[in-house]
Amino acid sequence: MKRGGPKHNDREQTLPVADIMTLREVAEYLGCSKFTVYNLVKHGEFPAFRLGRDWRLRRSDIDKWIAQLQEQQQAPQAGVTASKRGGGRR
Repeated sequence: MKRGGPKHNDREQTLPVADIMTLREVAEYLGCSKFTVYNLVKHGEFPAFRLGRDWRLRRSDIDKWIAQLQEQQQAPQAGVTASKRGGGRR
């Protein structure tokens, strides 16, 4: 007869482990330096929290930030008028 209780794999499967990221992981995800990510956290661009001495960020927050940047970059392009595109021709 085997001893021991049930395995706790159910708990591990329900937690979104990959959602919590370190500065290094975010830097790899974004393709930038860890210093750049730290500066974005420091200036309030990313919502982050400290776990001991280290910063942690949620992947979902990073994805929202990326989506907002894309919206901001697309919005000015939609507002370009024909006169601006004409290159000053009269």
